[in-house]
Amino acid sequence: MATRYAMATRYAMATRYAICYAIRDIAMRYAMPLCDTRCAYAIPDAVRRYLPLPLMLEKFSLSAKLAKITDHWRPRVVAELNGQEVKLAKIQGEFIWHQHDDADELFLVVDGRLRIELRDGVVELGPGEIVVVPRGVEHRPVAEGEVSLLLFEPAGVRNTGNVEDARFTAPGGIRL
Repeated sequence: MATRYAMATRYAMATRYAICYAIRDIAMRYAMPLCDTRCAYAIPDAVRRYLPLPLMLEKFSLSAKLAKITDHWRPRVVAELNGQEVKLAKIQGEFIWHQHDDADELFLVVDGRLRIELRDGVVELGPGEIVVVPRGVEHRPVAEGEVSLLLFEPAGVRNTGNVEDARFTAPGGIRL
């Protein structure tokens, strides 16, 4: 009896791993073409829970990702969590006045000096400093020299908020 039980247990575990890897292969085959607009592992939660843990973890270097960005005012999504997007951007010069009616926006300066102009004041940030601009607050980022930023905001938020601008409005959801 113990031998049959051990064999059945080994068979069940082997089957489970085979199914997990088969699901992973199928999911990755269909998810990878989406990597320019969504997470490279755009796998439904119902499938994700059966995948081995290392597939769900992705470590990356901010400096390596920032080195790939060549254009200004075009945020790139580097991670997603709980309906939020973590974006990296390089900026230089003055942006347009705008506000995000339904979302707060977090700015973390990685490199350079950033000035966030508000209608009733100014916030100056250096490397490693953070500010959260609350929803509905009109603001304008200004960078005298090139600034590298990490932005944190809900998925789908347009970088120009309530304003459509031919020069500054970036396509949403572009992954790096």
